[in-house]
Amino acid sequence: MTYSFGEVSWDSELEVGKKTANTKDLYLKLEPGDNEVRIITPAYQYVMHRYKANEDDKGYGVRINCSATKENGGDCPLCKQGDKVKVRWLVGVINRKTGKYQILDLAYQAMMQIKKLRDNARWGDPTKYDVNISVDPGNPSAYYTVQPLGKEPLSAEDNLIKDKADLDYLRSKASPLTPEQVKEKMENAAKFAEKDNKKGVQKPATKKVPVVKMDDEEFEDYAS
Repeated sequence: MTYSFGEVSWDSELEVGKKTANTKDLYLKLEPGDNEVRIITPAYQYVMHRYKANEDDKGYGVRINCSATKENGGDCPLCKQGDKVKVRWLVGVINRKTGKYQILDLAYQAMMQIKKLRDNARWGDPTKYDVNISVDPGNPSAYYTVQPLGKEPLSAEDNLIKDKADLDYLRSKASPLTPEQVKEKMENAAKFAEKDNKKGVQKPATKKVPVVKMDDEEFEDYAS
């Protein structure tokens, strides 16, 4: 199987299944309740694996972008060994709570709702209005609810933020690896796991979403 990477049109079907300083703060971690944002970039699709070199790893594992592209005929070491993939999308937004530019790492459920707004004649292009992404950890069937907040043009300050958005960074994070790079990352993860085992180090449990354990992992450390 092969996957698409990089910028995607809002009209396209959803698939399933340069480094900035302070990368951790660059990513917006959606909080339970309301999260009001303005999307100001195209969506960039990427496909990744959650690789665990150690079966006892209780965390999320190591994020490794898939290398299965049409160009290489679907060659990915992790796919070959049966590791499942996750298709996700990166979009640049203005966080209305802080007034700052951040990156949203969207799971399928949230992205699908944004696309439904795009296909709605009343709303259309999701960059033309603010949206509220509501998170309900206790409701797995409606973990995300995306609602439009009314069409308004970007302010002068918004446009300055939009002009400074680093699209090259989004493209780089949504780029596939080569099979060789995937193998290298797997080997590095295995070395770290072996080193921790020898030291007797136990990896601290990743913070869990209360009530329901979701597969979307919105609360993980994106700096990894």
